[in-house]
Amino acid sequence: MWRDRKPEDRRRWVLDPLEGVGPLRFGMDRDEVRAALGEVSVSSSQAALDGSFRESYDDMGLTLLHVPGMLLAGVAVHAETGPQVSLAGVELMDRVPS
Repeated sequence: MWRDRKPEDRRRWVLDPLEGVGPLRFGMDRDEVRAALGEVSVSSSQAALDGSFRESYDDMGLTLLHVPGMLLAGVAVHAETGPQVSLAGVELMDRVPS
């Protein structure tokens, strides 16, 4: 599990604003998301009354939000267990708040 990994041992993803993060692209359907993440299992999921759907992948440190139609609309990365994310060469995770 990633919880035991040092920051330098975690996956490295790049944030592309309005496009996606790492291998995940906004607008992907649920099957495309699962293919992009590989062999990981959903830890929990929850549907909302508005038709949106949330899936947690605890082993990867991710929570994904799907809008009606099961299209990927949001990615939350857990700061301690998820991938290291950068934007324009700046690391966004494991930083002292400014």
